[in-house]
Amino acid sequence: MSSMNLKLEEICKATGGKAISSVKTVFSGVGTDTRKSLEGEVFFALKGDNFDAHEYLSNAFDSGAAALVVHSDENSLQEFIGKISIIKVENTLKSFQDLSHYWRKKHGVQVLAITGSNGKTTTKEFAAAIIGKYKPIAFSHGSFNNHWGVPISLLEIRPEHQVAVIEMGMNHPGEISALCKIADPDVVMVTNVGRVHLEGLGGIEGVAKAKQEIYESSNKNAIRIFNLDNPYCLKMYEQFGNENSICFSKNNSSADICLETINVDLEFIEVEGHIRGVHGKQVAKVFGEHNIFNLMSASCLALAAGLTPKQIWEGFAECRTPWGRNQIVNLQSGAIVIFDAYNSNPESLSTMIENSQMVTTRGKRLAVIGEMLEMGKSAADVHYELGRKIARAGFDVIWFVGASRDAFRKGVESEKYNKELLLSAEFDPVVAEKLRDRLGSNDRIWIKGSRGMKLEKVVQTLNPVEF
Repeated sequence: MSSMNLKLEEICKATGGKAISSVKTVFSGVGTDTRKSLEGEVFFALKGDNFDAHEYLSNAFDSGAAALVVHSDENSLQEFIGKISIIKVENTLKSFQDLSHYWRKKHGVQVLAITGSNGKTTTKEFAAAIIGKYKPIAFSHGSFNNHWGVPISLLEIRPEHQVAVIEMGMNHPGEISALCKIADPDVVMVTNVGRVHLEGLGGIEGVAKAKQEIYESSNKNAIRIFNLDNPYCLKMYEQFGNENSICFSKNNSSADICLETINVDLEFIEVEGHIRGVHGKQVAKVFGEHNIFNLMSASCLALAAGLTPKQIWEGFAECRTPWGRNQIVNLQSGAIVIFDAYNSNPESLSTMIENSQMVTTRGKRLAVIGEMLEMGKSAADVHYELGRKIARAGFDVIWFVGASRDAFRKGVESEKYNKELLLSAEFDPVVAEKLRDRLGSNDRIWIKGSRGMKLEKVVQTLNPVEF
């Protein structure tokens, strides 16, 4: 990827800032982390709830930064004036967002924006793989999807790029609207609506209302993509769909894209159907039947980016799931972990249970389940419901980690589960070691939970071959 070639005057113009020190005037990139090399880059001193990067200006200078963007008092900057370029702004976060918006408009790439309760990051990765086979594309690695992450992703756009895929997350009303103002997307999509962030949104109706902001806040000419199989997305289609819309469905063959899964294995899924009337059959090297929806949503993005149905069918072979999302991890014992602990909610956990029942094994089946975070007042109910579902799924061992273990236990016991149930408030290395020592070569372990539960510690204890 080429360097950024960002000019001092552009930063001032985009942010309304004032250069109070002009040592260098052209910069190779933008950075926010003093723990990484900032050689030749502009360092934005962002201020969060628990930290203020203005305290690390010396670190940024030592890491090679060529400019500082700050909102601190000029008197506190005297030691840096004349040694490094400094741009004084009213608010560094707002300026960071304003610069990313300017940068996105300057390069005129087609911006594809994705939100949804499940599948955002996987859809982004699939779309980047399919489109990237034919067009230079910019996309963030990981879940850079909030008021900091979206600007970071936009600032990765370079002159050679034709398309940028941007992921948008939220846990409160108004956040998606704000992100749309920054990114000004040309293509927008809600992958689905489910029970996530209930604590900040009050219920699934609140989730749907917050997600549909991506359709409300995008410009009138934006291509809108809809999932016809999700009842909340279907309502959005009825309200916001138009002649430029693209739709996907597993059940409705009249949709622009309609696919079905015809074969499922730990190493792949095989799909068949049509993309804009072009019939095909293809293998994608990913695990989990639910990935059919991620493939369809990514295919819609690829259509919007101008790819042909034939190109999209061929692009399926490039798709891989990212870290922590149905990731297959081989253990030294010969057992296999299906690690899906980047996020969790009732819908994605139900999907995990369904996927687990499609896998046959001669060994034991184990489930390590972490707390679903941000469930608010619904926490006890959803974990009781989860306990009942897990108990019926045929696991030989179930280990639940989290504060809602009592509700989960009651759910399991209500189904007369008579195998091994383990409970702990947090990750317990002793329990993990006992599981490790009992694993056989044909065993399969499903690990699922919210990112904050850090269930990768379980994988690390089980002696992975590579993780």
